[in-house]
Amino acid sequence: ESAAAARKLFVDTSETLRSLVIKNKKANEVGALMGVLDQITMALVDILEPTDALVPKARFNLAETYFELGQFDRATQQYRWVVENWKDAKGFDPATAALRAIASRYETLKARNIVPSSLSARVQGKDAPKPDAALVEWLAWIDAYKAKDKGGDENARKTFLNYSFEANRALYAAGDVNGASQRLLEFVDGAPASEFAVPSASLVLDTRILGEEWKTSYDLI
Repeated sequence: ESAAAARKLFVDTSETLRSLVIKNKKANEVGALMGVLDQITMALVDILEPTDALVPKARFNLAETYFELGQFDRATQQYRWVVENWKDAKGFDPATAALRAIASRYETLKARNIVPSSLSARVQGKDAPKPDAALVEWLAWIDAYKAKDKGGDENARKTFLNYSFEANRALYAAGDVNGASQRLLEFVDGAPASEFAVPSASLVLDTRILGEEWKTSYDLI
């Protein structure tokens, strides 16, 4: 009974703090409030059984709060903990955290200009440069999500396709034109009705025309 009371106290306190943080996210004191919320969440997680579904929920809510504050690296860390450590989809579906981690990493890469705002066709150089490690990791998360996606939630699928398209653009901008072009074509094959299918195919077509690959260009038309 005392354990249940302590659990409820932790949950209620963290929810109150989370509301205060979000409400006052532009205030100077929000950093201190967020620090307390983080400590309370971790304390809650420590006293719970590893199989308690409140563990991933608490970490996910902490991640969502960090995301709301624009602290995307910290948000990503918590989202990914859920993905890598929680397997019971009945208690909490880790796919939800996986997609949010993808969204959070997107914000980080966009701020670093690794995800380009505009992109023009180019020809692959002799040797493709090694992409940024954070981009490589992002692509791996996207591929893992795609492999497990059952297509049940249409809104989640649309969101995922958006980030998948942006990831392919980012790889292209990083200089791996051939690798990105292959991914773009796979995107078109896998989601031909997506709003991102035409721009994906168009970028590959422009690339092949620029490289004077006339036969393969014709195959895309």
